[in-house]
Amino acid sequence: MHASVRSVLRQAWELDDGAKAEKLLRYLARRLNADWEGVAGSILEGLDEMLTVTRLGLSRELRRSLACTNVIENVMGAVRRVCGNVKQWRSPSMAMRWTAAAIMEAKKGFRRLKAHKQLPALRAALDKQGPETSPAPRTASCSNRRGGIAFKWRRPFRISTTNGTSPCRTEAAP
Repeated sequence: MHASVRSVLRQAWELDDGAKAEKLLRYLARRLNADWEGVAGSILEGLDEMLTVTRLGLSRELRRSLACTNVIENVMGAVRRVCGNVKQWRSPSMAMRWTAAAIMEAKKGFRRLKAHKQLPALRAALDKQGPETSPAPRTASCSNRRGGIAFKWRRPFRISTTNGTSPCRTEAAP
């Protein structure tokens, strides 16, 4: 069933209408539930995440660029590689400095997003969603078993694309 499931998933991701894509994916999960209960559960569990970009009403090219996780994986790989050199974490600020150094290292390999000219459309779609539909700011924490450090980010971050600023730079929200 690999080919048929892959075909249905691709068809759902290429639809411009989020409701139709959701209906198609729910039908696929129902069809798989009898023989592959875990697969059906995974599809239903990740339904919102799979269709987030589609529901924003963005162009096909921008949806395709945003749906790819390569950028995130590239940064996380650089953080793992650079921070792997540290044998003992002494303080939260040390962890932040090394993480920042790793991100700066990963930045050297960044290329322009294929649909970078359409980022204002993404901004408009996110603004249209409004604060009532966006989740509350999360608090991230990190700890190391040996060093016993922990740090938290309490301020939400937003991406600035106005007034000629780089869409890759994050700023603390007011």
